[in-house]
Formats: sequence, structure tokens, C-alpha cells
Amino acid sequence: MKGLRIKPTEADDIPAVMAIQKASYSCGYQEGQAVSLSILREFPQGCNFAFFDGKPAGYIFAHPWLKGEPRPLFLSQWSLPASPDCFYIHDVAVHPDMRSKGIAAALLEFSEGIARSLGLNTICLTAVQDSHTHWGKYKFETCRRLEYGGMVSYYMQKKL
Repeated sequence: MKGLRIKPTEADDIPAVMAIQKASYSCGYQEGQAVSLSILREFPQGCNFAFFDGKPAGYIFAHPWLKGEPRPLFLSQWSLPASPDCFYIHDVAVHPDMRSKGIAAALLEFSEGIARSLGLNTICLTAVQDSHTHWGKYKFETCRRLEYGGMVSYYMQKKL
């Protein structure tokens, strides 16, 4: 896609990640720098940042995990499971000014490639802020409704 560049997230990108997070999520889902840095430390290859026409546009933070287990919010001390069976998208956001440009789809496709390279054939996520219909467009299926961050959310998965 013309104008889009995806690169590995670095610690210097975290302030831009926080700005996109603040513009994209209600207060109940804004996790802060410590959480983003912890994912970056544990699984840096799952943390990717998108620029569109040279401007910060979006990000994705994903890692190997366990099917059926939403990764808790606000958790900055954790480790990867010994025997993961899915690739979990913990956080993905596109700045509101950059939406409808295919950025989320490109970040998802990039993460699917990582999952495949690890031999993981399922991607899971917890859809917040009524985004489950959006994720359905990418062939994610709702597994269950749950409370996440104190609000109604949907645990979803997609077979690769």
C-alpha cells in the first residue's frame, strides 16, 4: 500500500503509541507505557508500528499465548507461556485520523505472518468498544462475551 510503512516498535516509539492509544480508547482501556514496554521486552517481534505518509498511524502488540485466556489488562510483570497454542493480539490501534486506509488490515496481515512462522495456526483477541463486528470482517469468530477492563467485550479467534 502506497504511503504505508510498518517497522518494528522501539522504545523511542512508545510516546507515539501512547498518543494513538489515548486517541483510540476510552480511559478504561488505556494501559500506559509500562504495559507496552513489557510486551516489547517479552516479545519484540510481535510489536510493530505503522507510519502513513511519514506520520505515526497505528501499532500492534501481539505475542504467543494460550487459547481461551484473554491476557489481563494493565499487567506489566508477566512472561510468555511455556507451551503457547495461539498468537494473541493484545493491543492494536489506528489513530482516528488515519482510519479507512487499510492500516489495521496491514498490521493484522503482518502479525499473521509472525504467527505462521511460529507454527501457531490460531490468532485470538479480545474485542473492546463494540469492535467485534469490525473483527468479524477479518474472519474472527466470537467465542464468548466477557467483562474486560470493567466493560462488555468479546473474546474472538481466527484460524489461519
